[in-house]
Amino acid sequence: MRCILNRLIAAAIGAAAFGGVANASTVYDTSLVAPGVYFGSGNPNTDWTVNTDGSIELGLATIHREVGAVVPTSTNIYNVPTGNDSPFNSARAWWNFNFSVNLRAGGTGTLTLGDVTPTLQIQDYLHGTSLTFNPFTAFPDNSAFDGTNTRNGNVSGQQATTGDVGFQNSENLVFFPSLGFDMNANDTFLITLSLLNNSDNSSLGSVSEYVVVGTGAPTPLPAAAPLFASGLAGLGWLARRRKKKQIA
Repeated sequence: MRCILNRLIAAAIGAAAFGGVANASTVYDTSLVAPGVYFGSGNPNTDWTVNTDGSIELGLATIHREVGAVVPTSTNIYNVPTGNDSPFNSARAWWNFNFSVNLRAGGTGTLTLGDVTPTLQIQDYLHGTSLTFNPFTAFPDNSAFDGTNTRNGNVSGQQATTGDVGFQNSENLVFFPSLGFDMNANDTFLITLSLLNNSDNSSLGSVSEYVVVGTGAPTPLPAAAPLFASGLAGLGWLARRRKKKQIA
């Protein structure tokens, strides 16, 4: 069942790419550029889904709490089991999602976090719920990057501020009760991190990951998929029409 679900999601991603929805600068199963990962010790800089647009890098990843990174099975699809993080913390799910914003990837750029508005959207396909919020203002323990040095947000007084150029964190879905999240249920989540420029409200990039929990929940195809299918049907009709004219 999970294998079939992964193929359906991969097909949906491919159809979206064909329709021009996906960004060509997205790289899968990769690492963040320097300074890498700094939101806590023991978190590897591996298996991220990363979108880079000029000097701006947006990243999402999934980790097995207390163990390490989850390797995506296909592009940006991360499979995790149901259940809690026992014996470490039975009140939390087995997995976390990680996010990273870097406005000066490669050392270039002029923006600071005060110039942009990040948005995180979490879609729960089992319950048909979603949640959209600003991760920079929502979490008081975001770790920070000022362009040269990093600060651990778990340490008092070290949280990211508007003068910094990057921030990171790792969160568990139990922190969002409005989703109706059940850590023991088979489910599928689509998590999207996007960024707007405050000066003109223009998009500065977006990155998404699917998290398939257990055997997953049905995932609808994106809007581009039926257009893609109808396009193929149209090409087939033209081919048959051309062939008939040649025979005649």
